[in-house]
Amino acid sequence: MPRIKMNLNDIPDGPAGINPGKYIAKLTDVIEEESQSSGQPTLVWYWEIVSSADGDRSFEGKEIKSWTSLQEQALFGLKNHLEAFGESGDVDVETDKYIGKKAVLVVGKNKYKSKRTGEDVEGSKIVEVQPLPSSKTSSAGKGPVTSKGTKGVKDVPF
Repeated sequence: MPRIKMNLNDIPDGPAGINPGKYIAKLTDVIEEESQSSGQPTLVWYWEIVSSADGDRSFEGKEIKSWTSLQEQALFGLKNHLEAFGESGDVDVETDKYIGKKAVLVVGKNKYKSKRTGEDVEGSKIVEVQPLPSSKTSSAGKGPVTSKGTKGVKDVPF
């Protein structure tokens, strides 16, 4: 039998969050499961942080997840994810196609109740998924497409 010897007071109650900001991340998996809150189908997107906009490498390799509901009134989240991978219009695709591909994740903070203690806890949440920045010219031909899709906004230094 394994023996465990440690001070549990030195161990945090949950995983360390990822600071708010923009990160390039690689998609590692997508699974369909039942939503704990609604009982309806949802997709869970598993991401691995590759780098951050400010050069902070402390989150490199960390995993973060996003959830997209498959309920009609909430398909905007799925649309956001698919558009980040270049999809538009009619789509009929297996999510495996995106495994290993990268996107920009906008990470924010989220407050929730701890299941263990019932106390308010702050964690990380993916607020938006964006396509990788490119140096391509915008469709109007008026300048580079930036991280916010507008001319004159400084590109994210990835």
